[in-house]
Amino acid sequence: MTYLSEYKLGSSLDNMAYVESLVGTGNAPNGPKGMAIVPWTLYRTAVSGRTYGDGYPTTEWNFSFLPYSAFAALMEYIGDGNQSAPVYIRTRDDEGTYANYHAIMHRPRPKQDMACEMRGWRNVKIRFTHLVRQEEEEDKNGDEE
Repeated sequence: MTYLSEYKLGSSLDNMAYVESLVGTGNAPNGPKGMAIVPWTLYRTAVSGRTYGDGYPTTEWNFSFLPYSAFAALMEYIGDGNQSAPVYIRTRDDEGTYANYHAIMHRPRPKQDMACEMRGWRNVKIRFTHLVRQEEEEDKNGDEE
């Protein structure tokens, strides 16, 4: 099957699934709209008055609408009762290409990160923090594409 984007999610690099396959192809128009990687968690002002970045990179996936079943499929990676969990994601980087990251996935908060509707959740924002870029494996045959 061909997917519209390369956004992926998994508990390891080897088992990442296309997000569209998790939320259903009927929701493909509502698939994630990822923002670019934010390079720092915090921006601080030094005594000199200059601003500097501190912390790990972050990103966010936005869905215009997720049926309850699609939302539940994504939240399985966090687990029942947990507010966050370590995952692996494939998301767009600052250059517009896709890259793999180890990250902490955060459960969206009702009213702040999503709105309830009759059939699901609207304007869902899933945050990923502590992003650590993972090196891409070279082609196992040594071929370049």
